[in-house]
This record gives sequence, structure tokens and C-alpha cells, in this order.
Amino acid sequence: MRWALLQFLKRASRFGLPETSWRSKCPYQLPPPLVLADGLKEAEWGGEERKKYVRERLRRKRLGSNVNPLIPIVVPNLLLLSLLFWDPIPFDHT
Repeated sequence: MRWALLQFLKRASRFGLPETSWRSKCPYQLPPPLVLADGLKEAEWGGEERKKYVRERLRRKRLGSNVNPLIPIVVPNLLLLSLLFWDPIPFDHT
């Protein structure tokens, strides 16, 4: 019982988050994570590394997709509109 209480208090103090997360595996995160994951060393930003990092970030494709913005709006609305004309679950009292 005591062990279970200690485990609960340990997790509750971290709000249920693990001791290290994917964020702690990013040594170049700003501000740096409070606890680095095991096996990682402190980030070393030199002038050349910083320039290289910025160039890579600028070359990187934007996060997102090339989907027409009308599609996510029109398709669900058409599906709902089709329910007005077509009854998928017929309700018969016979």
C-alpha cells in the first residue's frame, strides 16, 4: 500500500508525464528542457552550426498538405445533406 501511494505521489508531482519525453530528446530546443533524456549531451551552438541549422530550417517544406481548403468543408456537409434525401435506417412499425 505504501509503495502504491509513493508511486501515485511521484506521478502526481509530474502531472502524469514521464520523466523524459520526446521534448527532452531535443538538445537544441529553446528554452532547453529541464531534464535531458539519457545518453544526450548538452547542446553546443557554434556560429557555423547555427548557420547550418537555420539554412536547413529555411529549406524545410512547410508543415501541412496541399489539399484544397474547400474539400474538408464541402465533403462532410454533402454527407449530412445526403441524410436528408436518403434514410439509411428505415423506421417501419410493421
